Formats: sequence, C-alpha cells, structure tokens
Amino acid sequence: MEAQRPMLQQLYDVSGRTIVVTGAGRGIGRWIAEGLGSVGANVVAASRTIEECEVVAEVIRSGGGQAQAVEADICRPDECDRLIAETVDRFGAIDVLINNAGATSRRLAAFDIDETDYHRTVDTNVKGTFFASKAAARVMAERGGGKIVNFASTAASLVRMGVPNTVYAAAKAGVIQMTRGLAAEWAPLNINVNCIAPGRFVVERNRKFTSPGTPEYEAVMRSIPMGRTGGGDDIIGPVLFLSSDAARYVTGQTLFVDGGRTVL
Repeated sequence: MEAQRPMLQQLYDVSGRTIVVTGAGRGIGRWIAEGLGSVGANVVAASRTIEECEVVAEVIRSGGGQAQAVEADICRPDECDRLIAETVDRFGAIDVLINNAGATSRRLAAFDIDETDYHRTVDTNVKGTFFASKAAARVMAERGGGKIVNFASTAASLVRMGVPNTVYAAAKAGVIQMTRGLAAEWAPLNINVNCIAPGRFVVERNRKFTSPGTPEYEAVMRSIPMGRTGGGDDIIGPVLFLSSDAARYVTGQTLFVDGGRTVL
C-alpha cells in the first residue's frame, strides 16, 4: 500500500491544469474556484460580475496560485467562445470546464412566471451549459481530451411542497440528460462529461430562507439524513475527483452531493 500511495496521489493531482469555473464570483462557484486554485490548478474565474471574479482571482494569487478573472455571459454563445479563447491565450490550454453558473426562477409559482423569468432560468442553466461545453470541447478535442463537470441540483429529481420551482427543476433535469448525451457523443474524443447535483448548500441567494429558527430551516433539516446543510469543504472533493485522472473511466454520471436527501 505504501508503494501505491504516490500513484494514488498523482491520480487526484490537478496542479498545472487549466480549469474554467463559470459562476465563480460567489457561492458554490467561489468555493470551487478558490479550492482548485489552492491545490495548484490554473483557474479562470468567470461570470457576469467581473468585480466579484477579480476578488476570487486575487485570493488565489495571494495564496501563490495562478488565476484570471473573465467577464462572460454564458447565455450568449459568442461570449462562451471568447471565454475559452481568452483562457487559451492566457494559459495555453483548457483541461477542465466546471459549468457551475445557474439561475433560479426565484421561487415563483407557475402562474407568476412570465417569459422573461422562464428564459432567464432555462437559458442560463441549459443553453449556457451547452454552449460553454461546446466551446470548451472543440479545444479539448484538438488537444487529445479533457473533462467537463456540469452542475444540476437535487431539484431535478425532487419536488418539495411549498417551494415552487417547476421551471428550475425542469432546467436542471435537462442538464442531467444533456450530460449523458454529450458524454456518449464525446467519449471517442477522450472528453469525460459528468454532473454534480448539490442538495441544500447555504449561499447568498438562499441564506434568508435557511437560517436557524426559520420554518424552512427546520423542514430542510428534517429532510436531510445527515442533519446539516453543505459547505465549501463538502463540494470541493467531488469536483476534484471528477476533474482529475481518478475519474478517467467515469462519464455520463450524476453525483448527488446532498447529505442523503435523495435517498428518502
């Protein structure tokens, strides 16, 4: 076993690899970007809010890592192409794409969702994930392969009474099926495409609903077998696994990171 340890550590090593993280300015995306930067990856932190991404990039650089902030709206295919082109210009490659950027339907009931709300949710989660993946995969194919990690949600397979999220749930279910389709199509190109579906993680956009003492918090705690919400340390491990050579024979899969929520 001692002889195997260096080899096992090498399987999970992403140092020197160039990883693009969308939606990297806050929440789960920021945890991912900073976590990958701390283990030696070259990180491109991308989102529509460049100021937030600049903060993330500076945190990585201050820790001795390499990082670049890029402003990009993944709902626009041309900006997806530019994001990947800027990544290659800066670091010479793209090895991993983390499609973390997403949007919710703001807990609106179905009768209250208009076309703008609908397109915002579907375009960010589905269209953005597709066109960012397409732009990255073209470059990966030329270099002999790469890895794409999409982000869905437990909402893709669960409906929770009292919290309307029909369009968001449909969009995230679409991301899971898209992951399967792209995995099959790009497997001959040595591109692994997988998905992570987080459960309840407390971030800026849901903090007011999940503070201790609120009715929703109590309901959430009862629905999670592990009895707690997730944090940065809970998400970086699965991301690191799917971004590394440890997952080289894994493709088309969805990993639910939810404290057991989807087993109920």
